Amino acid sequence: MFFVVVKGRRLVLHLVILLWTLGGVFSLWSWLTRPYPAPRIGIEGASAALVEQLFGKEQIREIVFGSAPELLIRLGDGKLDYLVELDTPTPGLISSYLGQLVPAVVVSFFDERMEMDLEGLLSLIDREPHQVLVSDALSLPGFPWSNIPVQYLPSSAVVDQLQMEQGKVGVIPLQDRSPAVRVLPLSGVTPLQTNPPYPLSRSLYLSHPPESLPQQLKDRVTKHQELQGISPDPWGNQITMLAVGDIMLDRDVKKVGLQKGWEHIFSEVAPRIRQADLALANLESPIGDKGHFINMFQAPPDAMAGVAYAGFDVVSLANNHTLDYHHAGMFETMRLLQEHGIEWVGAGKDIHEARTPLIKEVDGVKIGFLAYTEMWFVYSREPISWEATLDEPGVAPADVDMVVEDVKKRRDLVDCLIVTVHWGKEYVHEPTLEQQKLARAAVDAGADLVLGHHPHVLQGIEFYKRGVIVYSMGNFVFDLNRPKTWETMILEFSLSATGPLDMTVIPVYIFGVQPRILTGSHKDAVYRQIRDFSRQID
Repeated sequence: MFFVVVKGRRLVLHLVILLWTLGGVFSLWSWLTRPYPAPRIGIEGASAALVEQLFGKEQIREIVFGSAPELLIRLGDGKLDYLVELDTPTPGLISSYLGQLVPAVVVSFFDERMEMDLEGLLSLIDREPHQVLVSDALSLPGFPWSNIPVQYLPSSAVVDQLQMEQGKVGVIPLQDRSPAVRVLPLSGVTPLQTNPPYPLSRSLYLSHPPESLPQQLKDRVTKHQELQGISPDPWGNQITMLAVGDIMLDRDVKKVGLQKGWEHIFSEVAPRIRQADLALANLESPIGDKGHFINMFQAPPDAMAGVAYAGFDVVSLANNHTLDYHHAGMFETMRLLQEHGIEWVGAGKDIHEARTPLIKEVDGVKIGFLAYTEMWFVYSREPISWEATLDEPGVAPADVDMVVEDVKKRRDLVDCLIVTVHWGKEYVHEPTLEQQKLARAAVDAGADLVLGHHPHVLQGIEFYKRGVIVYSMGNFVFDLNRPKTWETMILEFSLSATGPLDMTVIPVYIFGVQPRILTGSHKDAVYRQIRDFSRQID
């Protein structure tokens, strides 16, 4: 009897130990296989915007602000998972380099200031802090504006406020810039280049404590990966694109081309154009020896060598001269363009082809081109539908509904969408209401850049919402005997996977028929005109 009781007690004890062991194993397995919760991230200062920009809002459980000592205590107590650190990571922590934070000093595009020194920035912050607009991603210690009542806003709002002249200067992360603002060199150093070092640049690190052995085992079981940030690279994955207005290669231009060579016409600007990754122009005259005369222009076949020598990659054929030598003249122009490695947009064998975008990918950036022309100024000595139809060749018409439909359809296919339009009244510096309506509708539909030509003179530039509208780039190669038609420009854009970043206006003047980049007071005078035309746009 005593033996049975003892044996029974041992059996119960064994069962308890077994259950306790199984419970422990189950708890351990449950802990090992349980996914990690979203991390808690600490940062010194008050820049939730920077943390969300680095890691994405959906990846974060909590953002904690505090001083460096407070955050380190919370990290050691297990109340934080990571720290975002500036300049130098804390010894003893496991740290990974996230990238460079480059605060760029910006002003509205047509602001007259071309640079600023660090002392001037410090003085402005001290005297008029309410006139200094700082991105909320830069609400961090250690900057000249820290602990000073400047205005903190989202980067996009800083750009908008500067456009409306609601502040004197803005400071935003370099990668948040747009063509509506200009980046100023600071004390002679531009943040657009990596060398020499920019005075406000700082390194970013992501730090966490060393993992214990159980945590390492859990990582193996769950295949857990450390938090990955979106490394800010303000200088990466960008290309340059140049755009110019009308190129006409007949009449007096043809005489010069035949006498001095077609390369001579472009010789003063070709070095600059050929430096760009992409170059766009409006080809205002058909080229070749096919077709028959129904309007004005046709340049000889050799003229295409000049266009190729200049460095143009894409031309618009959507204008009122593409069919000057009927359909055969247009198709011969296309053949010669293809022969010289130049692509075109805005015309085709039918309306479907004329409306088809040209999409190019350069160094990982996808750019889409669409081209159209107004039809009211088209003239022909023969009955012909200049506008492409379902069964007839021609150009794409600048119909608002058509443009909006095409832009919406292609917006998600590219990083940058460019619409070029032949429109407006000749020799008039003010855009028409129809130009403004079409341009703004295109931007509303998703166009990044709307580039205009046809007036033969310069018109203003409008920064509308997130888009840039250039109402007329003027002539580029032409022979008109009107001095205002000799003033022109090259537009240079920086394009990235996030859209256009920068725009530079390069004043140009046509000497005879030859465009040349201006310098000195003549350059300044043409630039001031462009600025004045732009400020007059309602």
